Amino acid sequence: YLTQLPNRWHIYAKAEQYFQQALKQQTPFSVIIFDADHFKKINDNLGHEIGDQALLTIAQASQALTADRNLIGRIGGEEFLILLPNTNAERVWELAHELQTLITRYGAINLPVELKLTVSAGVATLNTELGKQDESFARLLKRADNALYDAKNAGRNCVKVAKAAS
Repeated sequence: YLTQLPNRWHIYAKAEQYFQQALKQQTPFSVIIFDADHFKKINDNLGHEIGDQALLTIAQASQALTADRNLIGRIGGEEFLILLPNTNAERVWELAHELQTLITRYGAINLPVELKLTVSAGVATLNTELGKQDESFARLLKRADNALYDAKNAGRNCVKVAKAAS
C-alpha cells in the first residue's frame, strides 16, 4: 500500500510469465533483487516516518529506472524486485548501478541530510545454455537472492552478479 507497487504475489506471477516467455522465445530475462542498507537503523534512529519516506524514495527511483511500475515489486519489508525482460547480463549490471545512483540522488532530495540512502543488489540473468539452464523462476530468483547476500557480506552498497546455475 505504502509504495503503490505490486506486492510479492503479483510480481512473482508476472515474473513467471516473463520467465516462460524468455524460455520459449530464447530471449534474455534478468532480475535485480535489492534492499535498503541498514534499514532497521533508519527506523530506530530516525523514526518510522523517515523509514516510510526511504521506502517511497526507493520506489520512485525504481520507477524512474524502468518507466513501468508493473516491472517492480515490493517483496518484503525493505526488499524489492525488478523484472527486466529482454535484458542481458551486461545491461542488468549497468541498470543495477544506475539504480543505486538514482536511489542515492533521490534520497539526497527527499530525506534528511544525515541519511545517505544506499542499497545492496543481486542480479541474475536467465541461462538458456543446455545443461546450465535455470529450470524455474524460483531458481533464477534464488541465484539473485544469493548474490544479494554476497553484496551484503561484501560491505553493502554494491552490486553482485549471481553465480551460474549448476
